[in-house]
Amino acid sequence: MAWKNTDIEKIREYNRQYYQKKVKEKRAKEKAGRSITKECPICHTTFTTDKPNQKYCCDACKKISVKIKGIIYRRTQEYKDKLNEYRHSDKFKEQQKQYRQSEKYKAYRKEYVKTDKYKEIAKRYLQSDKGKATLQRYAEKRKANGWKPLKTSKEE
Repeated sequence: MAWKNTDIEKIREYNRQYYQKKVKEKRAKEKAGRSITKECPICHTTFTTDKPNQKYCCDACKKISVKIKGIIYRRTQEYKDKLNEYRHSDKFKEQQKQYRQSEKYKAYRKEYVKTDKYKEIAKRYLQSDKGKATLQRYAEKRKANGWKPLKTSKEE
């Protein structure tokens, strides 16, 4: 017998590897026989899988579901409360202040002011009651600081 003079630890290691290999083969056969047919909730195609907890047919459908879940969550009152709380925090106000002082923001504003969209919005604002009140306040401040209006051609 070949095993007669072999160290007991070598025999145990051999048996361990042998049975691990056999168990893997057995589980692979069982897994292959357990294929499940499911329907994808996103695209409604049927697919087969050997994983009982797989829900989507592909990664694209999985990504779409994550986006949908995000949209639904952002509509909840819980999210709106958290967002409102964050926007009124000192940390957020400080971040906004720093961003508005950055060169990136200033360059963006210069380009935005040149657009037709901005001009249309500014025109509508100046025609509104709130815009007229704001212009009136600015004029009063300028007059209080010694500003004089431009002379019109009729006054000369």
